[in-house]
Amino acid sequence: ILIGKRRKPEELADKWEFPGGEIESDESPEECLRREVSEELGIEIQVKNKICEISHEHDFGNIKFHVFFAEWKNGELTPTTHKEAKWVPRNELRNHDFTPADVKIIKKIENT
Repeated sequence: ILIGKRRKPEELADKWEFPGGEIESDESPEECLRREVSEELGIEIQVKNKICEISHEHDFGNIKFHVFFAEWKNGELTPTTHKEAKWVPRNELRNHDFTPADVKIIKKIENT
């Protein structure tokens, strides 16, 4: 499973998160994920099945996360917006300090 570590001075710096980003007006959640992973991590993915949708309340408002399984297609993992990015087995996710929203996602992944 691909995870990225947030950079300083971002909010929640040094916390781990799953790749993703804001959906643009002309794209689907799947298209957004492909674009964000390409821009931020330098790899191309094939989006597979949707795991869930999760809402999380932040100081600045409520955010909805669309969570998918995806497979690496090509490219070399080159993080541009994260301090670090890496692949980890599902059973090692809890060994990392994730953002509160991503902890909710881990619970869903563990039950899938």
